[in-house]
Amino acid sequence: MRDKILNAAIVALTISSLTVTALIVRRELFQAPAETINPRIQAVRDWPLLTRGGISLGTDGAPVTVVVFSDFQCPFCKQFSTTLRALRNKYPAQVRLVFRHFPLATIHPFAYEAAIVSECANSRGRFEQMERTLFANQDSIGMAPWSWFGSQVGLSDSIWLQSCIDNPRWRGNIENDRRMAESVPVEWTPTVIINGKRLPGTPSWRIVDSVIAATLDKIPRDRSALTVRSTQNRLTRGMSN
Repeated sequence: MRDKILNAAIVALTISSLTVTALIVRRELFQAPAETINPRIQAVRDWPLLTRGGISLGTDGAPVTVVVFSDFQCPFCKQFSTTLRALRNKYPAQVRLVFRHFPLATIHPFAYEAAIVSECANSRGRFEQMERTLFANQDSIGMAPWSWFGSQVGLSDSIWLQSCIDNPRWRGNIENDRRMAESVPVEWTPTVIINGKRLPGTPSWRIVDSVIAATLDKIPRDRSALTVRSTQNRLTRGMSN
């Protein structure tokens, strides 16, 4: 009788584990990345804290800040990366992007190290190129050596790159991003926050553009004009020559 109960418990736990895994795989492979995952835009408390740190791209003092928690092996993050590029092209001076890491290591085994590689690229001023390369070659992450990814963005010194990957400094950055994610809390990737408003699911270009346009409409014209005159991109995680 005891053996039957034990066997039944093992079966129940196995079914439960398979169910959770199936739900994750379903979202990764089949579920449409629409706003219907969570139809409401939610306010994030103390959101300015999320803008301190991370990899910052855009104009210092821009009136709109977009914070993105991302994972380089996440297919939805890959899709949203094209929206981010379109966003920066349309609002070069009005929008600053803060990229923060949230690698889901349980289902994306190489996402954490990919995040480290992007940090190394950022230290040489090549984050945008590496971000684009990692997403464009997402199927090769974990298959191709990191030196190959480095060569695609002009970081051909494989010895330097490996030494950089081994530097514990970058793990500290990623762990800090994790703590920030837990404070939100982040429940999926990508998680997109625009001036304290967390957008639902994987937001479409239409949603992102409408939120930014509405935010800019509320900003005094004199501040907007001052921001437009400042166009130099800077990175908060210092670049070394």
